[in-house]
Amino acid sequence: MAEARDALASETFSRGKPRKAEDGTEIPPNQYKRSGATVNRYLATLGHVFTVAIKEWRLVDRNPVRDISKKKEAHGRVRFLSDPERDALLEACAKSDWPALHTLVLLAISTGARRGELIRLKWADVDLKAARATIQETKNGDPRVLPLVGKALTALRELRLQGSAPSPWVFQQPSGLPGPYEGFDSHW
Repeated sequence: MAEARDALASETFSRGKPRKAEDGTEIPPNQYKRSGATVNRYLATLGHVFTVAIKEWRLVDRNPVRDISKKKEAHGRVRFLSDPERDALLEACAKSDWPALHTLVLLAISTGARRGELIRLKWADVDLKAARATIQETKNGDPRVLPLVGKALTALRELRLQGSAPSPWVFQQPSGLPGPYEGFDSHW
């Protein structure tokens, strides 16, 4: 297993397809190596399979993945948008075919809420007078309150006034279908 771990860490892979250069030659996609974190996630998945095989299926007596040392993982980095980057992002969102994209991004920037939390936000959970929104479904299962301030609050108020068809969802589907608009990636 240690040999397989090392082989996984050393082999390269590519993302994407070959593309054409201006002169017509084909440019192969970039080659990458897996990070230590990725290799460790593979080990964790394999370890879980062995744990299930021990506890539930009684197929093996021990988990050999526990004896395998993990790869070093890089420390994450904290990065914030610069003022020009933020302005360019919001300007591009304002030009989107989906008008609510600008409001969604403003809320994400000002509250730090996750994409899924914001997409599933319902008008019943938004109190525009008190300037707050309650996220009912969070990653850890506990609801939390988001303060709504500045441009994000203004944009949310404007979005509320623009709602053409009554929908419980803040970010409703433009087609009028029920449910939140989760497929907005083409607008992004």
